[in-house]
Amino acid sequence: MDSRSFVYTLFQLLTRPGYLVRDYISGRRQVSFPPVKMLVIVSLFTFIVESAFHLDNEILTLKTNIPEIDKIIKWFNDNKSWGTLFFQAFYILPTWVVFRFAPRYPRHTLPEGFFVQVFLSTLSLLLTFIDYLGLSVFENIISTFFFLIAYRQLFGYSWWGTLWRCFATALSALLMMTILLIVAFYILEHDNFIYELATYLEFLGAFIASLALILTVSYRISLSKSKKTAD
Repeated sequence: MDSRSFVYTLFQLLTRPGYLVRDYISGRRQVSFPPVKMLVIVSLFTFIVESAFHLDNEILTLKTNIPEIDKIIKWFNDNKSWGTLFFQAFYILPTWVVFRFAPRYPRHTLPEGFFVQVFLSTLSLLLTFIDYLGLSVFENIISTFFFLIAYRQLFGYSWWGTLWRCFATALSALLMMTILLIVAFYILEHDNFIYELATYLEFLGAFIASLALILTVSYRISLSKSKKTAD
């Protein structure tokens, strides 16, 4: 468990997530438990609880008629730590673009963005216990609130500034997932992949154009506000 407190880091993650993440990526890591190790331990604990009490809380409930995709879905549900981190990884690039000129932590890097999402993946796994308490109706609301707090504490925008940027980030991540899913689906479903995909270029193009538009507009707004603040 290392010389740094695992329980202390979890407590900080639940009470002041954004400040904890900022301290870690800023280099102040003396009291922080290593985030990747923490993610694996929390995932293991989650697996033990689910096995002991026969609980079912899958990351993906999607079922398809394609054996290859169903195997991938099963792997994600059997390996929650890496499955959660995989989906959180889609937030790295949008977060880097949308929060590029944040007043509290400007110009953070993509590697730092990886560690941000590792911490948030751990937080996401911790919040799944809300579902185990029979409060599944409130899980999404509470999770959204925690993530808003984390981003606000980390980057220092106002509540409104954090809210619309988080929405732009989440929408961008969803578009990236959708693009990847469409491409993967047609690779596995169709033998003549290139021909079949060509018929859907307009469909894919709409998703890609929407993604580029959201990131570009968010980036330009953040840049202009940053310049006004500097002036």
